[in-house]
Amino acid sequence: MKQASLLLLAVLLVSCDSTPNAGVERAAAELRNTDIVWDGSYLGLVPRISGPPARYLAGHAESARPYLLAALEDSDKFAAAHVLLSIASGQPAKASSTEWNGLVVSLRPDGSAQFQPEQRPQLVAMWRPK
Repeated sequence: MKQASLLLLAVLLVSCDSTPNAGVERAAAELRNTDIVWDGSYLGLVPRISGPPARYLAGHAESARPYLLAALEDSDKFAAAHVLLSIASGQPAKASSTEWNGLVVSLRPDGSAQFQPEQRPQLVAMWRPK
């Protein structure tokens, strides 16, 4: 019985991720701006976390922070990273019909959102430690 328990423990240990942040790293690699769905309201733009990578990262905000900071540099990820960092900060986000917490968002008729990649340096500066 003891040998069977040790064998089971060994199998479980080998099958586990080798690093504690492997799930966060994987989710950050898969993150895309489209993981955030945008709605417009009378109060302004409202982001909603929809994609599995974004939901995972939102649930692991503290360990995800370095990966989200790096994602700000990627034109396919920067808007999602900014939203996740903003939500994790716990600070209220300013919203209008064209901007959410410093991120310029254009809603298209099909419901998708368009972002201006040239705003990345301002967003990076907003989140980098001073």
